[in-house]
Amino acid sequence: MSLKDLGALDKPTAPQLLVNGEKDTQVPIEDLYIVLRTGTNPRQAWVNPTGGHIGRNRGLSDAPIFEGVITHFVCAQAQVNTGLIADVRRQRRRHIERISDMVQSRLMVGVSQTATLTSQDES
Repeated sequence: MSLKDLGALDKPTAPQLLVNGEKDTQVPIEDLYIVLRTGTNPRQAWVNPTGGHIGRNRGLSDAPIFEGVITHFVCAQAQVNTGLIADVRRQRRRHIERISDMVQSRLMVGVSQTATLTSQDES
């Protein structure tokens, strides 16, 4: 069923970001160009000329596409500074590292207690 034939592309929508690869076998690139040419709603496109579905290829996986393309688009629409997102990621990473350090230190305490108990049992 075609969105164009249904008239869905002419209806009001939020700004859209179309993400595709020229070599996409799931969603033909022609569909992206039809959407871009149809209607009056604000649309942007990011196309990887060597990419497949969602623009992926051997050198470009989902994560960099989501973070580098989609996140920036969403932040721009929400008028959020992408630097804030980077700060949150850094803070989250530091928090995870602190938790990991705490777990490691508790595991080491458990290991040293076990070693102490074992050496006492041997005496």
